[in-house]
Amino acid sequence: MAEVHQGRELGGPISRLPLAHVARRLQDMRNMLLYKEVKEKIIQALSEGKWQAGDKLPVESDLADMYGVSKSTIRAAVGELVDANILVRKQGKGTFVATEKVSRNLYRFFHLVDASGKRHYPVRQLLSISREAATEKTIDALQLYRYSDRDVFSIHMLFKINGRAVGRSNPCVPVALFPGLDAKEFQPDDVSLYSLYHTMYNINVIRVEANVGVSSATPAVARELGVRPQAPLLRIERIAYTYQDVPVEYRTILLDTSEIQYRIEQGSSV
Repeated sequence: MAEVHQGRELGGPISRLPLAHVARRLQDMRNMLLYKEVKEKIIQALSEGKWQAGDKLPVESDLADMYGVSKSTIRAAVGELVDANILVRKQGKGTFVATEKVSRNLYRFFHLVDASGKRHYPVRQLLSISREAATEKTIDALQLYRYSDRDVFSIHMLFKINGRAVGRSNPCVPVALFPGLDAKEFQPDDVSLYSLYHTMYNINVIRVEANVGVSSATPAVARELGVRPQAPLLRIERIAYTYQDVPVEYRTILLDTSEIQYRIEQGSSV
């Protein structure tokens, strides 16, 4: 059998690999690059609104024709998007664009629990929404240099459990992506903001990054949460992303953990 010789520098040992093995390796590399390219094209189509949350994708053969590749390449590309929870396979029905993925998973993996471990779902109370010039930190977090208009809508909310305020949330979103956002769109309070973003603006949040630290209550926040000024608070900074890693929301949360804890759990479907 013909062999290919691959040597190391400075006259090192020579390994002998059959040509058939090399050919298979090269083909595997080409296939990997091809399905990655197809995956990026599908993500691009999602970001452009070709398929929206809840829509059914064409069958594999149609997608293969659309992108000029084999069905196995489509299957690999779609499989990675399913693993990332961007797409969902439904037995006997087909493949669909995921809906409210992050909002569901946040409630699944980021819990508010009391001392007994009982899980609680906070009620949201809108305090205000205003258009503001973004701070440097917000400009960086939301990559506002992408847009000619670098203002943000700054939203202030309280989170309540059993009628008691336990946290304060301040999401900021780019005016360029959410034109005309106003308080009337924030009802009812049991609808997540991520659901609102999708319903009103066709922006689908697919992942979040969160940093957790500590802070202290300002006099204004202390009054809202019913704690003493300078009381320790848990501080959570979170960035939400849509397709192609475009940030769409930068949120700061202050949480009173004297009676409620913020529990983070890991799982395979985050």
